[in-house]
Amino acid sequence: MAVIKNISLPLRVLFGLIFFLFNFFSCKNTGEDPNEILGLVSDSLKTLQVNDFKVDLSQRGEISTGIWKSGGSTISSIYLAGLWIGMEHNGAPEGNIISTKSIVRSNYTSKFTDKQIGVFSLNADNNYAVNDWPVDYGAPINNSGLPEIYGDEMCWTSLKSDTTIKNYSFLSRPISGLRVTQAVYGYKRDDLRNTIFIKYGITNLSTEDWNDVYIGFFSDTDLNNSFANKTGYDSARSLSYTYDTTSNYVTGFTFLETPQDVGIKSHRIMRKNNYIDPDFGEYSFTSPNQIIYTLKGLSNSGQPMINPVTGLITNFAFTGDPVSHTGWLDNAVDVRSIISSGSFSLNKGETTWVTVVWVINDGMNLLDSLTKLKSHIDQIKADIALWKFH
Repeated sequence: MAVIKNISLPLRVLFGLIFFLFNFFSCKNTGEDPNEILGLVSDSLKTLQVNDFKVDLSQRGEISTGIWKSGGSTISSIYLAGLWIGMEHNGAPEGNIISTKSIVRSNYTSKFTDKQIGVFSLNADNNYAVNDWPVDYGAPINNSGLPEIYGDEMCWTSLKSDTTIKNYSFLSRPISGLRVTQAVYGYKRDDLRNTIFIKYGITNLSTEDWNDVYIGFFSDTDLNNSFANKTGYDSARSLSYTYDTTSNYVTGFTFLETPQDVGIKSHRIMRKNNYIDPDFGEYSFTSPNQIIYTLKGLSNSGQPMINPVTGLITNFAFTGDPVSHTGWLDNAVDVRSIISSGSFSLNKGETTWVTVVWVINDGMNLLDSLTKLKSHIDQIKADIALWKFH
């Protein structure tokens, strides 16, 4: 200390600055040390950004603003997507959906009576404390009792029915006693940089058993030039895909697991506007019973789909081959798409699981892009360690 007193004021200031900087940079910032136990903070919106396929997850269950960074380009992919659930309960339809039809995009909420869950973002490189991790609301934990992380990064939330929506009749009868956990996750691996996974845990917290329940995964896909998009369906893989007719970009999703392994129910026509297939458009979608019609593969008025090429009733739209231009093909529009599964039963207190995989890529031409997409889906289905966590 005597040395410090005898040096000039400028030198004392310099030593003080060096001492401050040494202490500042010697302290680890939160999250830099993989062995550090971190607290968890939720928010109204989180972005999954572990790889080149980036999406946002909101506290109302919406997956949105999907973009893909390919080389030096940024390609749009998702405007809005999410889980649909519907069933008849005591003679009346009930259903929860994600929709682009109204300003209110869903009748889910992460606001429970005693807690606002929000959205959490977790990285597998870090360890997290169980404090503030909402285990009582379905948050997953590992064998050590700490937060379990799917993939290399995960955005997670817990949802219930929002019963306050009255302005939009199709959102006005959500399922009572429903809880849905939603985990959107991805991997750093080079072969999975164009891939995201979505895992849902659907729990019946009511006092009654549920029968004839249907679920679906809906997407408003905006791929590159959204008004030049077409939707297709690969029956062999239960794969709903969208391709851009002005480029070679292709994106698609399918179920990796369905409730109680009941499989795929339908791939229904979904339209934004009514000038094409008006009975499958958003304008005529106005009531909760149409949620169940949609999940069963029926039109808004409850009529079956007709394959215009064969003239036969079908549950699966757009099964043609866009490369050879044969079979039932979509029109170039601003597309919507949905695949559904059901029916199944869910007893009171029981949880069932749904996992979706979503891939985006491009190739030298449409054939090459579709071949890569289908091959990638096959590989992921075979590698259950990527998505089978229960």
